[in-house]
Amino acid sequence: MFKIKQFVILITSVAFLLVTLTSCSAGADEEALKKVNIGNEQLPQGELFIDQITILSPGNYTLGETISISVNFNKAATLITGAPRLELEIGSSSVFADYISGSGTDEFIFEYVVSASDNDSDGISTLSPLDISSATIQDDQANDLTSIFNTSNFPSVLVDTQAPSFSSITLPNNNNYITDDTLSFAVTFDENIVITGTPRIELQLDSGNVFLDYKSGSGTNTLIFEYTITSSDNDPTDGVLLSSTIALNGGTIKDGAGHDANLAITSGDTSGIKITNDIPHTITFSINSGASATNQTSTTLSITASNANEMYITTDASCSSGGSWQAYATSHPWTLSSLNSVNNVYIKFRTVTLYESECLSDDIIHDDIAPTAPTISLNSDATTSASDSFTLASADGTGSSIAGYEVAISTSPAEADILPGANYTPFMSASYQYTGVTLTEGEQYYLILKTIDAAGNETITSSNSWYVLAPPNKINNLSLVERTTDSIKIAWTTPDPNGPAITGYQIDYKEGVGNWQTITASHTLTDFTHTGLTPDTEYSYRVYATNGAYNSESSNILISQTLPDIPIFQSNYLAVNVGGATSCRLVSLEDGNSFEHNGVPIAGTFNKTDTHSFTCAQFDTIEATGKFFVAGRRSDSNSTSASKNANIVWSPTSWVGKSFLFNHTRQSVSNISVYAYTDSDIEITRNGTVVTSASLVAGTSTTLTVSTYASYELNSTGYILAYMMAGTGSDHVDPKPLLPTATDIIGFPSTTGNITTAASSNSVTIYNSESTTQATTLTAGTTYAHKVSGNKNLYDTQATRIISDVSIPMIGNSTADSNGYCAAPFVPTALMKNSFGINTNADYVAFTSLSPAIITVIDGSDGSTSTITLTRTTNEDNVPYRAYLSSNIASGTVFESPDKFQAWYQPNNNSASGDEDETVLFGW
Repeated sequence: MFKIKQFVILITSVAFLLVTLTSCSAGADEEALKKVNIGNEQLPQGELFIDQITILSPGNYTLGETISISVNFNKAATLITGAPRLELEIGSSSVFADYISGSGTDEFIFEYVVSASDNDSDGISTLSPLDISSATIQDDQANDLTSIFNTSNFPSVLVDTQAPSFSSITLPNNNNYITDDTLSFAVTFDENIVITGTPRIELQLDSGNVFLDYKSGSGTNTLIFEYTITSSDNDPTDGVLLSSTIALNGGTIKDGAGHDANLAITSGDTSGIKITNDIPHTITFSINSGASATNQTSTTLSITASNANEMYITTDASCSSGGSWQAYATSHPWTLSSLNSVNNVYIKFRTVTLYESECLSDDIIHDDIAPTAPTISLNSDATTSASDSFTLASADGTGSSIAGYEVAISTSPAEADILPGANYTPFMSASYQYTGVTLTEGEQYYLILKTIDAAGNETITSSNSWYVLAPPNKINNLSLVERTTDSIKIAWTTPDPNGPAITGYQIDYKEGVGNWQTITASHTLTDFTHTGLTPDTEYSYRVYATNGAYNSESSNILISQTLPDIPIFQSNYLAVNVGGATSCRLVSLEDGNSFEHNGVPIAGTFNKTDTHSFTCAQFDTIEATGKFFVAGRRSDSNSTSASKNANIVWSPTSWVGKSFLFNHTRQSVSNISVYAYTDSDIEITRNGTVVTSASLVAGTSTTLTVSTYASYELNSTGYILAYMMAGTGSDHVDPKPLLPTATDIIGFPSTTGNITTAASSNSVTIYNSESTTQATTLTAGTTYAHKVSGNKNLYDTQATRIISDVSIPMIGNSTADSNGYCAAPFVPTALMKNSFGINTNADYVAFTSLSPAIITVIDGSDGSTSTITLTRTTNEDNVPYRAYLSSNIASGTVFESPDKFQAWYQPNNNSASGDEDETVLFGW
């Protein structure tokens, strides 16, 4: 037993001796000042009490050893009678230390002799009070001892009277062990023990007994014993046996109290711990180097086995049939017998002395069916990076699991078009992005996916296309649609997005010479109405297209002006007879419509397809509560000759302007009728040179004349409507309204289309609905004659769209067809509408649009409906669509579509119309 002789644990009364101090002011209880607190009791000053308790020799105690305890008082005390005792708690038991000496001093000594049943591993405790039931202890004033004190634990005073015993053993794993393997056994006792020397445990083997030597664990409760197998050891069948006793081998096994350990142990079941140096061992066996699947029937077995002389290969799981013993080899060919199924192969080995190994197996799936490829889900239909990322839906391995994927980038869904430098790259995750390749902005690409199963079968599939984003093309045809006193409506066509669809538009404006401001950065339509504006004020507009990643360059700058705040511009549905028709007819394009002629109501309410004929004069007005169309016949000679009659379409207020273009190509003169809504100084120029001019006050009109075949500019300082007609006397040739100029116009050339610009050089591209694209340059003062191939008769011809490449305005018109004396204007694409109607029976109606519009035709004779779809023969961008109706279309027929389109017609009679004159329709 080891004891610390000089270590003293002192329990003072500081923790529990409290002097109660009260106020020293007058009237304080003097008796209270003479008392002290002991535990929960208050004692008078000068009383005898226990001051501290000390274990004189802390340490480990065992059977028969004496524990000495010092009890100190606050002053000298005398044992008057009897034998006091000090109660101790050892483990879970209560015992008493007896008084030994100290009477007449301030220290009494108590002792306790350890018995066989005592054990305490966390320290003994002293228990209050001191047992003086049969004793009297007093001070020199005859004050009796107060026996209470605070109970204390002494963790450095331990009691151990028991010898350590075996608790459990941990064996090596059941296995076959060979030379140089180490067998390790862990023996656990019921308490910590200390080892000296090298105790050991005998291990019984078939080849002769050996010993497990102690390796580690002293100071803990678990000892490790080990043995390293040598080549002469062997116990292959029933397992090793462990002795039931630890041999000290000259050493010791004791606990901290010096008790010798009980050396008996229980070994447990060691039958699975075998030493197999005499049978084949260290065996590895695999089919095709461990592959899980193959699409071939011929395979190779890879084999290793130490101490093997022969091997037995079979498909029998017991290794007892189906094969034969053959010389051991490290490689062996094997043919699979189960197609598209799991194949199991079994093998065992034996030595020269005919010791056999256990039966081992491996399996492989035969699978020659191509896997089902997963669906490729692109994360975007457009990217700004080198490649799109994607995810894969689950795939069916069809017999063997998917082993991996390879992906490449192609310009088509075909593997043959894989890009150089974008070849197959392997990956295994459910999502991936191909990197390290440079792609071209605006181009379309595909991912080519190779799905490979564990057997090596492949399936090739492709994704949908995606684009590498580039900025959209700029908008070149920002145009005025209509304007009021407090609003301006602008429109444009969707530019080439250079990949995926346009996602929106940014619209900027400025008032006069002010600063640009953004109205909206995410407009989704191709027209916009700016409201809340000041009358008769100039506004400028520009538009940017975005594809979600890039903005285009700015569009052409459109400068427009709100209309002055005068009555004619305050109506939503109004048209003016600028061309001078004298016999007119209107058609209502919606139900419940009401009309006024020059401010006088027309009797009745009109529904869709209803018509009304009336006598009219130049500059008359028709105002309605809803959509309508009106036109009439002008004949100054009452002749029925086509050349003497003109079909005059009235002009809606959306055709009001200050700058116009026209060309004079037939007859000796062309007369331009002008009506001024505000005071206007008017000039007609040819390539900037003034040809004729006039000044008008608001509400007056004039007719200006040109006689040279050429292109002309008509400019006014105020707001005007203008109408042109060639011929002298009673001849009325090429009657047509002057429409606003635009950078993007659409129409039918008929025999020849005449195109005019005001710029010295205007590069344009001409797109025909059924032929190739053309490019040319327009020059101010001259007319470009555009001809199309194929049928040119009665507007049953190719539709033509003309776009300025440099955003310079222009106009165009057809030349009279095979039976007529009229030319009809091309229309700015921004002025296309959704609803049109004809006011008289017609030979034909021709339609064009920028989309494959489906038009509903509501027959003016019986109200029946049908549809017509616009088509084109090429899918090239910007090419217009067209359709054509013929065979006596009834007066009052209405045409409607959710898509914007434009229409022209030719009357087939002179009743409130000009027979055989192709004419543009205005719509809403």
